[in-house]
Amino acid sequence: MKLFLRLLPFFILTTLVMIFFLPLFWPVSQIYISPDSHLSDILHFHYPMKFLLSESLKSNHLPIWTDLVGTGFFPIGEGQIQALSLINCILFKLFPLNTAFNLQYVIVFLGLSIGMYVITQEFRWSKLTGLYCAIIFTFSGLHIVKISHLNCLQALSYVPFIFWIFLRMQKNKHTKLWLILPFLFSQQILQGHYQYVFLTYIFLLAYFYLSWWKTQKEDHPWLIKKMFVLGCITLGLSAVQLIPTLEYFVQSGSRIGVQGSVTGTFQFRHLIQFFSPFVLGDSRIGTYPAPTYGIAFLETFSYIGVVPILLALSSFWFIRKNKWIQTCWIIIALLFLFVFEKNSPIYFLFSLPPFSWFRVYSRFLAFITFLLVLLSGYMFNKIFRGAIQEQYKKNIPKHDRSMFDSSYFLIFFIFFVSIFDVLMFASSYQPLLPTKNVFTLPELYQNISSEYRMTTIPNNNKQWLSYMYTYGWKNPNDYLYLLQGGQPNYTLLYSLSNMTIYAGFLPKKQQRLIYLALETSTWDDKKKTASLSALAMNTLKLHNTKNLITASKITNPEVKLIK
Repeated sequence: MKLFLRLLPFFILTTLVMIFFLPLFWPVSQIYISPDSHLSDILHFHYPMKFLLSESLKSNHLPIWTDLVGTGFFPIGEGQIQALSLINCILFKLFPLNTAFNLQYVIVFLGLSIGMYVITQEFRWSKLTGLYCAIIFTFSGLHIVKISHLNCLQALSYVPFIFWIFLRMQKNKHTKLWLILPFLFSQQILQGHYQYVFLTYIFLLAYFYLSWWKTQKEDHPWLIKKMFVLGCITLGLSAVQLIPTLEYFVQSGSRIGVQGSVTGTFQFRHLIQFFSPFVLGDSRIGTYPAPTYGIAFLETFSYIGVVPILLALSSFWFIRKNKWIQTCWIIIALLFLFVFEKNSPIYFLFSLPPFSWFRVYSRFLAFITFLLVLLSGYMFNKIFRGAIQEQYKKNIPKHDRSMFDSSYFLIFFIFFVSIFDVLMFASSYQPLLPTKNVFTLPELYQNISSEYRMTTIPNNNKQWLSYMYTYGWKNPNDYLYLLQGGQPNYTLLYSLSNMTIYAGFLPKKQQRLIYLALETSTWDDKKKTASLSALAMNTLKLHNTKNLITASKITNPEVKLIK
């Protein structure tokens, strides 16, 4: 019976995650088609890259190089294909592409939920509190809106387990669990999103400096030794990815950090979204003014429910008496200094390496959300322990049972209202379409010969963004028409070689030969005509590109209209 009760929360969490993602598998195979600030990261990047990974693994080799995008592309070096991730290697080797791709979400959300649950048990909170924190954290708005950024979620799914093992090490220096940390850290690196790896290190350093290093000075020699060994093993395990990535990075255009970015930044008004998800606008119906703010909704959003955020805020009442609460709020305040980026007094840091290597530091919201859920869980557990367990100890007489019943009602009211709140948001946000509809060869591509490369001119996503910011995804099927635009890397799915690349950062050759050449051409948006320069025409010929997709009429005599 004790074993059953210990395993019951894991069964509940597993069942909930499987039910939530069931529509991806049954009654028909479906896929998220989430539009993004640039095309769709799922349809134009993650799915095509996983197609390449799946085909390669089933042929017993790694996708080191492909000539189907750009003038040749090094996907392992770029990193986000996750070709060396253990979980992905198993999934895409053993399962069909559609099944393997959707199973990634199941595994990620299981990792988030189980990881958060074991953290609450390390704090010796009740099982009900553990379920409360695990469900709210897993299905929080931050994770749901980032479903289109799959590798971000995959990198974040390792954080709860890493955090839990450090908690265990702090309590028991003889635990063998630390031996798992190099594997977890290296696997997080192999997910290919290096900014979240960097942010994870900052978060862990801040938390355990305040809660461990600062308070337990006798542990310093032991910690230094352990961290040195941990770092060496982690580097060794992840070198197989870091070395190709370094090579690719050197051969690519420089990264634009926060100071060089023309995008907007997190503003004070975005804090209101913690209490009301769509108070500033609803991306689903195109009312969120992302062009005005200069930053996408998913980069400014986090929602754990109204009741949980109020519980988390109420913990501030105990900040003087409770060192752990004090630590959490200090870190939250510190992370918000990064989140506000250009509006922050520490803005100067973003000009210095390694901070200058990345942009969009509002992604620290992931770790703020993590701490807010724990603070909310602390208050929930305080209510639970105080209202039920203490009353049991006092052997409440029958005539006073009404007090017990009201406390019992309050606890479960908070529990179910909070879970209902986050699940309602989670289940209504992301658009789904049947896989067969999304990946049927578009009519326009049927006239394109795979013998030559293709490209879209001008190479931009104006039509995609214009539709998204006007209509959202009220009618997801409308995006099937936009998939005929010829943008990479969607065309890779049909073995159509595209002269351009959609990736995190592009090789210098790609930038120079394509974008500079096309910028020398003449475009008339009113008449919808274009005249390609001699440089542009020579660039296209040089790269065997004879198939052009454009919304403008090309006036060059050597260009003929096919359809």
